[in-house]
Amino acid sequence: MLPGYDKLEPIIRIKADAPKEKVEEMMEKVFSHCPVITNFGGATQIKPK
Repeated sequence: MLPGYDKLEPIIRIKADAPKEKVEEMMEKVFSHCPVITNFGGATQIKPK
């Protein structure tokens, strides 16, 4: 077993008047440019909720 986490599941709450599809689209863009996810480099699975 390696030190560290098997996976991370951050919970993100967004309050917006936008349709769910638009919010999900925005979040995909955010996570594709997120330095935290980039720094993990795929070593730890990150599944935002």
